[in-house]
Amino acid sequence: MIPKLFPALVLLLFLSVQFFASATFTPPVLSYIQSGPGTNDAVFLPDGRIAVSGNFSVANGKFRSCLAILNADGTLDQSFSPGIVSSSLEEPVIRKVLLQADGKFVIGGNFTSINGVLKNHLARLNADGSLDTTFNTGTGPNSKLTNLALQPDGKVIIAGSFTQVNGINRKGLARINTDGSFDTSFLGEITLSFNAEPVSTILFQSDGKIVISGNFNSINSTTRPSIARLNSDGSLDSSFAISPSPTNFFWISGTHERADGKLYITGGFELKVSNVTICKNVCLLNSDGTLDQSYTISFGVNMTVNSSFLQPDGKLLIHGGFSTINGSPVNGTVRLNENASIDGTFNPAFSVSESGFINFRPHPAGGFLLTGNYRSINGAVAENLSRIDANGFLNETFSPNFGGNAVQNTASAVQADGKVIIAGNFHRVNGVVRDGLARLNPDGSLDSTFNASIATGSWVQQIVLQPDAKILIGGAFVQVSGQARTYIARLNADGTLDASFNPVLTHTSSGPGTVETLYVQSDGKILIGGAFESVNGTACYRMARLNSNGSFDAGFSNPLSTTYNNYSNVFLELPSGKILLGGDFRMPGSTTTLSLVGLNSDGTVDATFTPPTESTNIPYFVKSLTRQPDGKILVGGSFGFLPGQPMLTRLNANGTKDVSFNQPSIGVGFTSDDIRKIIVGADGRIVIAGSFGRVNSVPASSVARLTSTGELDRTVIQSRFDGLAKLSGFSPAADGGFIASGVFSRFRNETVSGVVQVTVGGAVPFDFDGDGKTDIGIFRPSGGEWWINRSGNGQTFALQFGASTDKIGPADFTGDGKSDIAFFRPSSGEWYVLRSEDFSFFALPFGTNGDVPVPADYDADGKADFAVFRPSSSTWFVSQSSGAPTRIFQFGITGDSPVVSDYDADGKADVGIFRKAAGGAEWWVQRSTAGLLAMQFGGNSDKPVQGDYTGDGKADVAIWRPSTGEWLIVRSEDFSFYGFPFGTSGDVVAPGDYDGDGKFDVTVFRPSSATWFISRTTAGTQIVQFGSNGDRPLPNAFVP
Repeated sequence: MIPKLFPALVLLLFLSVQFFASATFTPPVLSYIQSGPGTNDAVFLPDGRIAVSGNFSVANGKFRSCLAILNADGTLDQSFSPGIVSSSLEEPVIRKVLLQADGKFVIGGNFTSINGVLKNHLARLNADGSLDTTFNTGTGPNSKLTNLALQPDGKVIIAGSFTQVNGINRKGLARINTDGSFDTSFLGEITLSFNAEPVSTILFQSDGKIVISGNFNSINSTTRPSIARLNSDGSLDSSFAISPSPTNFFWISGTHERADGKLYITGGFELKVSNVTICKNVCLLNSDGTLDQSYTISFGVNMTVNSSFLQPDGKLLIHGGFSTINGSPVNGTVRLNENASIDGTFNPAFSVSESGFINFRPHPAGGFLLTGNYRSINGAVAENLSRIDANGFLNETFSPNFGGNAVQNTASAVQADGKVIIAGNFHRVNGVVRDGLARLNPDGSLDSTFNASIATGSWVQQIVLQPDAKILIGGAFVQVSGQARTYIARLNADGTLDASFNPVLTHTSSGPGTVETLYVQSDGKILIGGAFESVNGTACYRMARLNSNGSFDAGFSNPLSTTYNNYSNVFLELPSGKILLGGDFRMPGSTTTLSLVGLNSDGTVDATFTPPTESTNIPYFVKSLTRQPDGKILVGGSFGFLPGQPMLTRLNANGTKDVSFNQPSIGVGFTSDDIRKIIVGADGRIVIAGSFGRVNSVPASSVARLTSTGELDRTVIQSRFDGLAKLSGFSPAADGGFIASGVFSRFRNETVSGVVQVTVGGAVPFDFDGDGKTDIGIFRPSGGEWWINRSGNGQTFALQFGASTDKIGPADFTGDGKSDIAFFRPSSGEWYVLRSEDFSFFALPFGTNGDVPVPADYDADGKADFAVFRPSSSTWFVSQSSGAPTRIFQFGITGDSPVVSDYDADGKADVGIFRKAAGGAEWWVQRSTAGLLAMQFGGNSDKPVQGDYTGDGKADVAIWRPSTGEWLIVRSEDFSFYGFPFGTSGDVVAPGDYDGDGKFDVTVFRPSSATWFISRTTAGTQIVQFGSNGDRPLPNAFVP
């Protein structure tokens, strides 16, 4: 069979691609110790497990957002995952977690959503961590919660800095019913103190009354400084008031009820009688609030008590910044007897380093847990959650670790063997201690043979690989692996320090000393730039050249002014031996600020290189330079403060502007926008990476691809890093794609921590997990069930969504790179979509009974558009997700079947029809760029199975013949065709890209045995049993 073409054709040679996370590289989990509390609360479950909350995002080397469950031995319970807890304004934190009798968790803190569902500061989770949607708080508290407590009847008292709950005025204190609604019968309200946590303790007494303490001025307009007792309805219990009135700063960190009804209070305060101090920072109150003067610490605790814990035996454990009690020296953690004396039998053998506030939580086996923010106890590694035995010693068998994943990765480099060296502010990699520097294997796992470290508070700015496999690092550090090195060092291939290389740099000006850029020349000499004034005792302001052994190269002249705060950001050696320097600098005696200059090989200025100085022709601050094979120079950088200043331009070899380059508009005008990396492909197309959100007004998060002339390559669905991504590293990976590093925590809606391998591949249909491969999946009409086997991890998930009469239409409606489960309901003309991000759903009307659903990305915005084809009138209705008006047009005749795909590789889906005609099957395709395509190909009983089988980015016309099981495919490149048998009569076709190589794989599903036969073009034939007779394979959704 020879395809018969009707009109002339215009062919395009571009690929329609998008950026994916590599399936062969598992992004490592990097974590760092945060400045705020790492853990806030810990609650024991009946089976011995521990629910831990805080502001962490990594627990034991796994992503956990503010809440995790540990097994009794401190290992992570991986069956519990609460999803993404986020805040629209500040870093999210769960301050308190409560365990209900039914196993559900009530959480409160500073957050505004959970898995994308609006939940302001208060929510309830099911036992598996999923959101309990029956707990409806409405708009919730309008500000953060600092404490909450569970009443015996299941109601929850909340405290915080809010002034409203679900739109109802209520300051600082409120009660929530068991269904999440606001309890209007609770009358308590506090006057908030300035910049303080209003309620630190909520204590339920046996008579139903409630003692609250913290930092507040009044309750229900009655003065009550920092402690009060409420009746069960929230009204003030006037029979309780602290006496005498406190002096000095008054703040209560903890309140504890003894067996006799008296109350211990701890914090920062002083109580006096007749001007004589009775107690300071620790006191005992009678049940009516008056001071118990028999409990005296006359000289008191010399500094505030930040946390306290009343043991079951009545002894009081206190911790804080104090160093004496009644004049006797102590170590900041003390246990007091009931008579106020120090318990000499308790001699804690721990001291918490780098800590803020810590809290005690009783352990069922004795002793307690310490929550808070710290890195070590008594010199032993202990991070944010530790177990202290009853004797006061650290239990080193219990060693979980918590940290943040918003790591600032400052540099990366890819070795020839595919291993990746990364640098940043991380402290652990996949749970293993690695301070600031690590090496990853090609699959993303930690290379345990490489162990170098950078001191906390220091960083590596650049990593350069030498031809001899040694590794140069430059940055703001004065030690590497515990040995002195100022701003520059060289490592051996195994990460040990190269002792033969030790240049000594000095910096006497303001700000930290640093080497910000390194460049190894072809002769082995090393160009360095940064904040320094001398090398090995020789004056050289902000720029120098070293010999390969680290000695100062006196033969290189520094042309920069010594009276200007020069920035040498990037070097580029040319084939002639000359050098380009980019940054922000001045020459001696000049007041003109330059961003690019040419140098001769000895460092003197090259007068033959004449770059433009106009603000509209060159970046204000040059940060990246790349030479094309034709000798032209791509220059990238950041904005200055002048309108029209570019972030990317191209120069001729002599420095003049290349007027043939269409200078793109990049970013949105922020001075923080920049281009850090420029890579030119073999086809001349240009990949740029840095920190920007748009290219020529098209959204592009920090990575984009341009044509060789500077236009945005619209055949690429631009990257999907999170909105605040700042890329500092972007290097070609050994097996294709790129290694991206920087400051980001999301890529294609998956949690990562600043490093990921990005590949460029075709937009893949029926990819439900975003790994660039079509997933095996079925729709079971009998129960409206979806069963999908994710190719990324091999796990199957199932859910019920829809009915037997619905028409399935899975596509990526939300633009996160994953197909969304969706269907069209003919009876009502409604669409129902289950978002892949969080499995919430939405619905909308578009179409009518008898319409054929044809969702696809018709406007090239990265999102599928709702669309239907109406056979009765051959009319197409397309609701464009880009915001453009709905398109309504006729194409085809009655009886045609839609065959939508991108036939011309312009990133837009093309409308097309398959027509059963007297002379055989006809294809009519209205290509959005290349124009009309019409041909005769196939028979009337054949099944159209269009797709990109040849990997050129364009859909090929193709049919499957049920009678013979043959596939016949017309190559889009030259309209030749080929055919082969695969399948048999009774099979159901289900083509897709199952191995992620950018080519469609011919596939059939055999209902009689529920067997899939997949002829993968790269990975080989796969035979899988999945589903049952009567199921419809999802990749068959749009086959007529």
